[in-house]
Amino acid sequence: MPKVLQHDGNGGLAEISVATGVQTGTAVVTVTSVGGSRSRASGTVTAASCTPASVVFVTWGPVTNADQNDPELDDVSFFAVPGTGSFTLNVTSEDPFAVVQGAYRINYMIG
Repeated sequence: MPKVLQHDGNGGLAEISVATGVQTGTAVVTVTSVGGSRSRASGTVTAASCTPASVVFVTWGPVTNADQNDPELDDVSFFAVPGTGSFTLNVTSEDPFAVVQGAYRINYMIG
């Protein structure tokens, strides 16, 4: 069974096994601030196969020159929280003075 690394929610990484039947996709997610923070934001991605027991792996997706957010300019990390039929994408800036907002193009894998 293939294995991948995922953030464990405590600043570390956890190795997990991924069964066959993994769903992959791309999305453009518009995020809004979390708790009034400028450096943290979240948005929702609809994914029919997602359950609370799913593991969701998120990376930057392909961007265009017209995109507001870009992996070359934005030092952010993604963390997904699975739910029923969707997952919440949390975006956190490594720069506490940065403003996390707008649309992010992502690739995701759900297992």
